[in-house]
Amino acid sequence: MTWDDQPQYDEPPFTDDMPDALSDASDDVPEPEIDESAADESAGSMPENLSESVLDNLPDTLPEVEPEPLAEPMLQPVVEAAPEVERSFEDLTLAEAVGMMVRAPLGTLRAIAMVAQTPTYAPAQRAQEPSIFAASSYAPPRVPAKTVTKAASPAPPVAIEAQTPIPIDQELAQEYPASLRATWVQLIMRVIALGVAVVGGLVMVASPIRSEQDGLDVGVPYLVVGFLLWLFAEAIPPLLDRTRFVVPRIVRQPEATLVRSPSRVIAAVLGVVAVALTWIFNDQNMFTIFGVMVWVASIILWVWALSPAGWTPITGIESAGRWLRTRRVHFSWTLVALVAIMIVGGYFRFVDLSGTPPEMTSDHVEKLLDVNRVLHGETNVFFANNHGRDAIQFYTLAGISYLPGLNLDFYLLKLLTVIEGLITLPVLWWMGREIIGKDEPRLGNAVGLAMAALVAVSYWHEMLSRLGLRIVLTPLFTALVIVFLVRGLRYNRRSDFLWAGVALGAGVYAYQAIRMLPVAVVVGVVIALIFGLRSMAERKHMMMNLVALVIVSFVIFVPLFHYSVEYPEDFWRRASGRLFGDELTQTTDENGNLIMRTPSLQERVDAFNQNVPVLLDNFRNSLLMYNWKGDVAWINNAPNEPAFDPFTGG
Repeated sequence: MTWDDQPQYDEPPFTDDMPDALSDASDDVPEPEIDESAADESAGSMPENLSESVLDNLPDTLPEVEPEPLAEPMLQPVVEAAPEVERSFEDLTLAEAVGMMVRAPLGTLRAIAMVAQTPTYAPAQRAQEPSIFAASSYAPPRVPAKTVTKAASPAPPVAIEAQTPIPIDQELAQEYPASLRATWVQLIMRVIALGVAVVGGLVMVASPIRSEQDGLDVGVPYLVVGFLLWLFAEAIPPLLDRTRFVVPRIVRQPEATLVRSPSRVIAAVLGVVAVALTWIFNDQNMFTIFGVMVWVASIILWVWALSPAGWTPITGIESAGRWLRTRRVHFSWTLVALVAIMIVGGYFRFVDLSGTPPEMTSDHVEKLLDVNRVLHGETNVFFANNHGRDAIQFYTLAGISYLPGLNLDFYLLKLLTVIEGLITLPVLWWMGREIIGKDEPRLGNAVGLAMAALVAVSYWHEMLSRLGLRIVLTPLFTALVIVFLVRGLRYNRRSDFLWAGVALGAGVYAYQAIRMLPVAVVVGVVIALIFGLRSMAERKHMMMNLVALVIVSFVIFVPLFHYSVEYPEDFWRRASGRLFGDELTQTTDENGNLIMRTPSLQERVDAFNQNVPVLLDNFRNSLLMYNWKGDVAWINNAPNEPAFDPFTGG
C-alpha cells in the first residue's frame, strides 16, 4: 500500500510508537508559560451543570475577531484523534498490522488466514464487497488520542467521527473455524487424490509386461478413484462453509453496444465493399497483390466499425506507438523464471537439431515442394495436395528462406517449428495469468510459469517442435484464442472479443484442428450467459460482442471460405478422410493413378456408421495416451510411451 492510499492529514498523526528522533526533537521545544491563576479564574466562570441543550442552542457561527499579531508563534496544547476509516486488512500499513499483532495476536492471525481464503473478485466488484473489518466483523484499533504540543496551524485537521471498535474475536471466531476446516480438508483430499493417481501411473509404468491386463487394468482404478476424490475435494468448501460459496460475476464495462456515428457507418459500408473485392480478386485458389490489399483493408474497416468508442486506425497506431515507447523491462523473479524456462526449452529443442529427427518423410517433401512453388509465384490460398494443408507455414518458410545462411531444406523446416514452439512458452504463461485473473497476480504468475515449464520439458511438445510440420502451431493459436476469450468473458469488453476474433480467424490458416475452436468460443459464451451475467442488458451486450467476434473472424476467413465454396472436397478432404475413410473419396485406375470422386450423402452416412467402432477406439486411445500408451509412429511420439510421466499424469 502506498502513501497515496492512506488518509491524508495536514500533519502526520503522532502515536505512542513515534520514532525516537521525533521524540527527542520535541524535547527541544520550550514549554509555553501558562498563567495558572488566569486559567483557574477562566475555569471557574464556566457553570459545572451546563447541559447539552445549552450547547446545542449556541449559534453555528461566531463573529470573526481579527487576532492580534504575535511576536512569536504561541504554542498551545491540541488534542488530535486519528480519523477512523474503514479499511480491509490488505490496506493496513506495516505499523498498524504490527500494532494489531501486539494487541490481539490470535485474532490478527485469524484475520490473515481469512484474507488468504477470501474468494477473488474483479476489481470493480471488490470495492463493493464488504470489508472483513466492517462493523459486522471488526474495526481496526483506533490510534489513541494524545495531547501533543505543537505550533498553531491556520487550518486544523477536520475531525472525522470514529466508529466504535468491535473486538477482533467476536465475529471472526464464529466464521473462521468453518473456513479453516474446509480449507484443510480440501487440501488433504487433494493431496490424497494426487497420491492415488500417481500410484496408478507408477503401476502402469512398472508393469513387467506392457499388456492391458497386467498394466492398464491394474492402474486405471487408481486413476478413477483419484479423479473422484479430487471432485469431492472441489465440493468441500460449499458443503462446510456455504457463506463462502460465491459465483464470481462478470464485470460489464460501461461501453455502448454499438457505436453509431457517420464514420463507423462509412467504415462498415466500405468494409462490405472490401470483402466483396477480396472474394473477387482472390479467386481460383490464388492470392493476388490487389486481393491481399483489399483483404487487409476489409479487416481494418470492420474492426473500426465494431471497435469501442474513440478508436480509429490512427488512434490505434498512436496507442501502439506509445505502448512500445513506454515499455520498460523491470527486474522481477517472474521475469527471471520465464527467461530460465525459455533457456531450458531452447536447449531441449536445439540440441542435435540437425540429427533429430534424422530423415524426412513424405509430408516434409510435400511441404518443401509447396514452398518452392510459392517462391516461383504460385501463391495458393490453400495447398490441396497431400490431403490439404493450410497456408501460414508455407509463406513463413518462403520468407525466412531469404535470410543469409539458410537454405530451403529439412533443417529449415525444423528450425521454424522450433522457433514457433519457443514462442508458445511465454504465450502459455500469459494464458495462465489471464485465466486466473488480475486479482490474483501471484497465483496467475505461478500457474502461467508452471504451464510454460511443463511444456518446455515435455518431450511430446519437444517432438512437435522438432518435427518440422505445422501441427506445432495448434497450441500457439489455441492459447491466443483462450487468452482473449477469457478476458472477454470476464470483463465483457468489445476490444477483447475483437482480438479473439483476429486470433481465431488467423488460426484457421495455421492448422486444420483449429477449425474446432469456434465450438469452444460458443460454449464459453453460453456458460457466461447462463452463470456469469445477471441482467438482460449484460447478456445483450455480450451477444453483441460475440457478433463482433464472428464478423471479424469471418472477414479474415473470406479467402479460405471462397476456396471452400469452389473446392469443397479438397477443403474437407482431411476431415472427411478421418470420418469416412480415404477410400470413399479417392480411387485408383488400372495404371495406379489417383482419381478423386465425390460420394453421395447416403454413401457418407453408411461409411460413417461403419467407422464408428474405429472412431470410438481412437477416442479410447486418446484418453490413454497421457498415462498408458501414446502413438506408435516415431514422427508423432516416442513409440508406445505415454505423453506424461506418472507424477504429471497424476
